[in-house]
Amino acid sequence: MKKVYTQRKVLHKETSSRMRDFMKYNDMMDRITKNLEAYLEDKRKEFPRFYFISNEELFTLLAEQ
Repeated sequence: MKKVYTQRKVLHKETSSRMRDFMKYNDMMDRITKNLEAYLEDKRKEFPRFYFISNEELFTLLAEQ
């Protein structure tokens, strides 16, 4: 524990690296979500009855085909 306390830079560097990774993956997830919502919206334009079901239900329905 004493060694960890004296070498704080190591922990800071590791935390910084993980934070960058987290931010990168968070951005990727945002892009995936936007693209998925755009895809579902296109399907709703083709089939107006899809406007009455949730995104999760529509995605499940489309995944089964």
